[in-house]
Amino acid sequence: MDIVKYTKTLLETIQNDMYKKALERRKNLTFEAHNLKDIENILNTQPGFIKAMWCGEEKCEEKIKEIKGCKSRCIMEEEKPIDEVCVCCGKPAKHLVIWGIQY
Repeated sequence: MDIVKYTKTLLETIQNDMYKKALERRKNLTFEAHNLKDIENILNTQPGFIKAMWCGEEKCEEKIKEIKGCKSRCIMEEEKPIDEVCVCCGKPAKHLVIWGIQY
């Protein structure tokens, strides 16, 4: 076998394996929260990220931030909502957000 072809195949295999492992790890370390108590419980018991709905109001984001410094990390525009109301205030939710602690 040609060394260049072998190396290319090997590197592609390594890349694909690493990507699959990273996706699986992210999936296993992302938890759904439906209220502030859920967020607090998750942050106090396990590492990872939290998927929760948000109304878009800064005051709600600030309230969530009071829990161990948890911040919005990413707004998921293409994913299906998990609830219809904000995890914090109960108003209609505008965004599905990934929340997490900044280290």
